[in-house]
Amino acid sequence: MIKQILKKILDTDDNAIDFVLDAKSGIWKRLAIILPITIWSTILGLIAPLFIKWQLDAITEKWTKIEYGTFSITFDDTFKLVLAIIAAGVALGILNQFLWWIRNRLMHVINFESNSYLEDKFNTFLQRFDSSFLGAENNLRLVRNLQWSLNGLQDSIIKLFQLLIEIPLSLFGLVAVVQFLHPYLMIAVVAFTIIFMLIDVYKARAWRQFEIMENRLAEQKNQLNWKVVWYFNNFLTNGWLKNVYKLYQDKREKWFTLQKKQTFQNQNISFVTSVVYELSQLVNLAIAAFLVLTGQITIGTLSVFGYYGDRIKDTINKVAEFFKLVIDMRYNIFRLAFILNIKPKLDYSNIKDFDDTTIKSIEFKNVSFAYPAFFEDERSYLNKIKSRLGVIQEQTNNPLKKIAQMSSSMWSNTELVKELDELDEMFSSAAKNKLILNNLNFKLEQGKIYALVGYNGAGKTTLTRLIKRTLDTVNGQININKIPIKTIEPLKIKEYISSLEQNSYLIESLTVRDNVTMGTSKIISDDEIWGIFKILGLENTISSLDQIVGEGVSFSGGQAQLIELTRILLAPKPIVILDEGTNQLDAIKEAKIMELVKAKTKESIVLFITHRMTTCNKCDEVIVIDQGKIDVSGKPSELLKGDNLFRKFWDIQVNSN
Repeated sequence: MIKQILKKILDTDDNAIDFVLDAKSGIWKRLAIILPITIWSTILGLIAPLFIKWQLDAITEKWTKIEYGTFSITFDDTFKLVLAIIAAGVALGILNQFLWWIRNRLMHVINFESNSYLEDKFNTFLQRFDSSFLGAENNLRLVRNLQWSLNGLQDSIIKLFQLLIEIPLSLFGLVAVVQFLHPYLMIAVVAFTIIFMLIDVYKARAWRQFEIMENRLAEQKNQLNWKVVWYFNNFLTNGWLKNVYKLYQDKREKWFTLQKKQTFQNQNISFVTSVVYELSQLVNLAIAAFLVLTGQITIGTLSVFGYYGDRIKDTINKVAEFFKLVIDMRYNIFRLAFILNIKPKLDYSNIKDFDDTTIKSIEFKNVSFAYPAFFEDERSYLNKIKSRLGVIQEQTNNPLKKIAQMSSSMWSNTELVKELDELDEMFSSAAKNKLILNNLNFKLEQGKIYALVGYNGAGKTTLTRLIKRTLDTVNGQININKIPIKTIEPLKIKEYISSLEQNSYLIESLTVRDNVTMGTSKIISDDEIWGIFKILGLENTISSLDQIVGEGVSFSGGQAQLIELTRILLAPKPIVILDEGTNQLDAIKEAKIMELVKAKTKESIVLFITHRMTTCNKCDEVIVIDQGKIDVSGKPSELLKGDNLFRKFWDIQVNSN
């Protein structure tokens, strides 16, 4: 029922709601606690001020009896009645605080479990995507925003249902207590509340116009600032500091100008709000004083006037908050739904069990690859999002759609359209992708080290991604142990692969030990780690395995590469991929590493992507790729006898020296 209510409110039948509200999400526990406590809290909040009114009226009018409808109770004197009223008010207050105490204790645990589950679920879902999707910056921005906002989405759902309870209950309760106020007071309170609401709507609109632009500028500024701070000496040494710092200053100035404009506008709005508030207090108190002096209301009524006036304003503001929350949630839900509706480009149609203990061969048969284009139904879904968000206007009788369209100006329409158009452009550019690899045929066998050579952009790294199954072939077939790789679960095949990328992936906040052992479940002793560190010449660089990377210790590119290589060599997997694995090392260290790799990976297939001919010469075979095709392959000594691209590289690097 709650799902249906939410889908109706947000005007969506998308699976994003089901994704967030599944049985294990924990949100049902949160709702089960929040909703009844919200009901009780709202009721008690409306009743509590009446005890103050009754207390003061009993004192001023010397009550000895309380009557309300058929209810009646009599006391010996006024003092006892006042004590009873005070005791009842305090008891209800304690009950309310007790309910919230229970709520906060339970919610502390449930919030963590709920948010953790949703975070894990979304990250697991993302593992189905290929690297072409996750490697695009536009997509990553969308994914990052969702990763950060998922917990907030659940909180928004909780808040939405709280408002659905608080608003009608408050309206009903205020109708019940309005008899204690006066029509003149009600008119004044409602009039000023509407003024405050209009100011708040204007403020929200102004804030949203700045939000996206400021966030982007702030991200660019902070990234440049981080680079300047972290690599200050590098920039200074290479003579780049002046130009890089000028770029940072420009971004900083643009960000500050935008922030200053936003700050000044907020201050202006706050000043106007303060003036209107003071005027409202003056008018309301003047009316209340007149009504007391003319005997139209009691002192007790005057004492609760301010509270109920605030409750009326609060209720009207909650109505406005409800619609703003709906608008925000519509955007976040559709953004999540967009990701959930993108079909992974990896083939999951024929997955079978794969439990081989080792990999004896990898064979490429007529393999071709181009980065995948997106499906037309995804483009249609993007247009559906634009339509529902009011970016593309449409005729509708649905009041919530009309509100969303009228309120679309709350977003900076220019920036919102820009973000959605970036996704549209992503589809268009993806459709134009050409072949990166074309009709490759070769075989890699266990116990051999292969060098993969070619010009930059020839497709070498793409080829390794096909082996890792972060991409799938367009044509042809890759076989692992004579089994088609498309029948192996993508996450499963990664369990057989150790990989060293071109850029270092040491993780800050983890210890050196954690960094070198995170690639395996095998128990590795400290002696084993220090043994490889010694061979690689790291024993004097690292004082303790418990050092935390990034906290008092940092490594050069070459040192970081060696630490990553240690991670691979401590527990070599059946497939070892070294993408420029020695590009930052000197010749002597490279020779030691090649000996160590040969000694540690006798049961593995090792694939070295390299531009260094000295590395190739130490490999068993070389595969040379040119413009997506295999130019030549074979033993290094044999290739040097022919007229080919490998011989050309060799002559440039070796013979020219």
